[in-house]
Amino acid sequence: MAEFSERIELLRRVRLFNGLSLDDLVSINDLLQERRYRKGAVVFEQGDDGDALYIIESGRVKAAIKDEQSREKILGVFGEGDYFGEMALLSDQPRSASMTVVGDAELLVLPKEAFERFRSEEHTSELQ
Repeated sequence: MAEFSERIELLRRVRLFNGLSLDDLVSINDLLQERRYRKGAVVFEQGDDGDALYIIESGRVKAAIKDEQSREKILGVFGEGDYFGEMALLSDQPRSASMTVVGDAELLVLPKEAFERFRSEEHTSELQ
């Protein structure tokens, strides 16, 4: 897993966290969970409840949807430093796509309930 300074730089890339102080980013870093996924593992399926933001520390993850004939349509491939699932932190909408690991990956996960606790603290007025 990444060094502390690399983690803070990853958090700075997340648009939702623009404008947060270093102290706030450190607080968010403390809430992150590290998860390792093997090639082919499904992070979540289209239609699942949105319950976390994911940041890719290493590896690649593809976003795909199924059409009416259950054919897969790849929307994109995300790599190191990319993030996905941020709308899950702000809404109760189901996942709009499935995310599958293309090669082994290490992801940082920010659970929605941890983010909501963070937002309820007074130092989060800068959240976008």
